[in-house]
Amino acid sequence: MGKRLDKLIYNVGHLRGLYDLALKGGNAPSGEPSAWLTGQMWGPGALAITNKPGNKADMAKWFTSWSYICAVTNANARAAVPTDLYVAAAAKGKAWQTIRTRSIDRTRRKHIETRQDLRRYVIKSEDVEAVTEHRYIDLMARPNPFLSESDLKYLTSIFMDLSGAAYWYIGVRDTLGIPTQIWVMPSQYVTPIPGKTLKEFIVGYEYGRGRVKQTLSAEDVIEFKVPSPINEYTGMSCLQGVASAVYAYAKMDEYTEAMFTNKARVGGVIETESKVAPATADRLREDFSQRYEGAAQSGKTVILPAGMKFTKDSMTPEELSYIEGKRITAEEICIGFGVPKALFDPNAIRANVEGAQYTHAKYGIEPWLMRYDDTLNGDLIPIYDDTGTLFVSSDSPIPEDKTYLLQKRTADMAAGITTINEERADDGKEPIEGGDEPLVSGLLIPLSQAVAEPEPAPAPIIMPPLAGGDKPKPGEADEDDAGNLDTGDTGKAAMLDELQRMVEQRIKARLEGE
Repeated sequence: MGKRLDKLIYNVGHLRGLYDLALKGGNAPSGEPSAWLTGQMWGPGALAITNKPGNKADMAKWFTSWSYICAVTNANARAAVPTDLYVAAAAKGKAWQTIRTRSIDRTRRKHIETRQDLRRYVIKSEDVEAVTEHRYIDLMARPNPFLSESDLKYLTSIFMDLSGAAYWYIGVRDTLGIPTQIWVMPSQYVTPIPGKTLKEFIVGYEYGRGRVKQTLSAEDVIEFKVPSPINEYTGMSCLQGVASAVYAYAKMDEYTEAMFTNKARVGGVIETESKVAPATADRLREDFSQRYEGAAQSGKTVILPAGMKFTKDSMTPEELSYIEGKRITAEEICIGFGVPKALFDPNAIRANVEGAQYTHAKYGIEPWLMRYDDTLNGDLIPIYDDTGTLFVSSDSPIPEDKTYLLQKRTADMAAGITTINEERADDGKEPIEGGDEPLVSGLLIPLSQAVAEPEPAPAPIIMPPLAGGDKPKPGEADEDDAGNLDTGDTGKAAMLDELQRMVEQRIKARLEGE
């Protein structure tokens, strides 16, 4: 019976090793009869992950721990950024007449113009507007009955971070050949089929899952790929770049789990006053382990017989370095995924968190969005329009520095670079009267008033001498002035009336001018 069991174990292990080597690219020693004992081929650990993430199938299994945290953080941030459809044409011709559009603000236009992957669309265009109704927009709103646009982008990000590539199946089309559904195929089940020439670099894709195997046309699959210097067909993922760190962290977790399960850190020394026989010592040790070791027994009070003393050991230098090693390894994984670890620090100050958010958006989100847009513009949008006027663009994910932005806007208005209405338009506000004129000088007055010639000072009013050359006596001025007014003479009262009229005209003219 023993020989039969040994032979059966050997055959199972041998077949398991051949399967790993042939189909999964594993590194288990297929000719080792006792390999099943270590869990490499069979036994309790046969289904566990025992090798570093190498191919796409392995990487999909490592969606745990810090790999999960970083991949999900990236996916949520990327899915939250809107991706809109735009039209750009040298002149408003047919492309503008067949679709509905709306104008875009100056900030978004500048963002599109500064993106390297979109310059070919806008460099010769007369204007750029956002498309509000289109079949592409309808498709992305509900890619298939089970996914939304945010779900679609979320899964695409997850697969790219884990395996280096994501695949959309767009083979469900209408009678005009326009895709009506988009399905995300798990990357671990998709294999590109290389062509024999550069003109036919990839001739198709093989989808295999269990017993289901199907060859798909290259026109029905959109591949989102992270370029790789190692494999130009499948790309390289963030997980693959830090595979050693991910594997090391998993082994650290495995060690921690085993320590708490089997020991729960109840290591120490039991001292006795008298000599104890080996059999008695073994029995005491076994009884102590059953009562106080293990995660479920942690925290219990130790009660020993008379004459015995227990001294608990402290953490060794190796254990202390192990804890520090876990922290460093976690930081390496985060860096590999482009996610600053400060985002998860509960004790981080606001300035550090905002800095981490900026770094994450700049180096972890924006490059991915540019690659995402470029793939859609190259493989999906031409199905709807082959003239090069339609394109997609994601908004900028980089948070604005509000203090810097306020200072810049104030300086631009003070220097006459922008007007009040231009700044209001960027905020989505309605224009105001007189807001189209640049403001200059430190007082922020309109340009027309700053360069206008000064108005001449009013001529001095010279009072004519009174009749007789004598100064009026008290009580006689009103009577003389009244007499002059009645006779049409230019007395003092007439001059005062003229002065008042001129002042009123000046005030009225100033009010009408403003």
